[in-house]
Amino acid sequence: MFLSYKNLLTASGHDLCSRWSQQGNIISPQRKKDMETNAAERQGPPLKKGGRPTKRVKRSCTVVVRMTETERLLVNGKAREAGIRTSAWFRAAAKKAVVVARLPPEEAALLRMLSGLANNLNQLARLAHREGLLSVQGKCRQALDEIDRLLQSLRKDDRKSDNG
Repeated sequence: MFLSYKNLLTASGHDLCSRWSQQGNIISPQRKKDMETNAAERQGPPLKKGGRPTKRVKRSCTVVVRMTETERLLVNGKAREAGIRTSAWFRAAAKKAVVVARLPPEEAALLRMLSGLANNLNQLARLAHREGLLSVQGKCRQALDEIDRLLQSLRKDDRKSDNG
């Protein structure tokens, strides 16, 4: 009783083929010749593609840096002043950066000793105010000589400072 769509079309005399297949796949002789010519041309050297040329150096590595909002604004401002993008500024800064190594354990010990001597000098200054300068003059001279010796040994360091 119920007829499907396929049964309706065949019952009404329509074929279930596309118009292309109903035409019998007829290709004009000129079109066939053009297709053969195009196929022969395609087998020759590859055609040059247009568009953007390939880059000599392809940057494929990514570095993620976490920073505070203030640091980000500082970096963006420096890049803007230089007239370059932030990523280009980072690459240039990485090439020109001078890395200063941490203090070796010997120098760290000297700095701790210098801090202790500064504390001693502070106590001697308080004592000099309380009892008079002449009574602590020798102790002050000894502490100053020790501080001067430690500073001289730290100055021999050949590392560059932050200013230059």
